[in-house]
Amino acid sequence: MPDWHAHVRDHLGSLCRAQAEEEEVTDELAGHLEECYVALRANGIPEEEAFAQTCARAGKWEELRRGIVSAKQEGTMSVRVRQIWVPGLVTLLSSYIVLALLQ
Repeated sequence: MPDWHAHVRDHLGSLCRAQAEEEEVTDELAGHLEECYVALRANGIPEEEAFAQTCARAGKWEELRRGIVSAKQEGTMSVRVRQIWVPGLVTLLSSYIVLALLQ
């Protein structure tokens, strides 16, 4: 059976993330590839063909890497939002509340 962890590390490269996050992504992707490979082998497909089909299902590695990196960055706030918009909205709301109390 192929070493899927090594295969994923070789093709995916560095994700520019913490080592723990990178290892988690590698483990999950290697697990999916291994499940696919085992399922193909259970259907009677030879090892080489099962390996080729499994690798083909992974798609283009560079696109996969970009998708993972963008998905990890999706939840973070941009610098502009954090430094300008949030304080501006807090100031606006607090001034509205103070004005309402004074009237």
